[in-house]
Amino acid sequence: MTDWDAVVSQHVEIVRCTVHRIVGNHADAWDCIQETFLEAVKVDRREPVRNWPALLRRLATVRALDFVRARSRRRGQNGAEAELAQTIGREPSPSSNAEASELAGRLRTAVGQLPRRQAQVFCLTYFEQMPSTEVAEQLGISPTAARMLLSRARQRLQRFLEPFYEAVSQEDERT
Repeated sequence: MTDWDAVVSQHVEIVRCTVHRIVGNHADAWDCIQETFLEAVKVDRREPVRNWPALLRRLATVRALDFVRARSRRRGQNGAEAELAQTIGREPSPSSNAEASELAGRLRTAVGQLPRRQAQVFCLTYFEQMPSTEVAEQLGISPTAARMLLSRARQRLQRFLEPFYEAVSQEDERT
């Protein structure tokens, strides 16, 4: 029998950090955290869990991506970008902060539009800073497949974000 109080108290911070990086705000993150632990209960009932942090990170990533996708569908891409915008840089100027905020929002939206496996690999690699071998192990795929999915995710994200960079470059040339 699993001691859920211990599991939650030991791993809630891992789950919170994982979810918050993807959804971008605390209120939405707590909804995803609860869903993550509910899903963990279901997994634990089916089979014994060997690695709680790995399982919870994977489940948290999936729940957060599902949340971002649902939010994007509900509000439309432009509304989601405005809500998701969070400053990712520490630039002192307001224009730099605005650009970083817009880029963060666009990146979250773009990650939410990736195919599920590509989004999982991208989030685990960049948000959780896991090596491809660990990502592969968590997702039950080969390291080669993980690297291939990551490459495809980066290509899709680059295509999605190109208009943003072109607009910023044109504005920089004007000023």
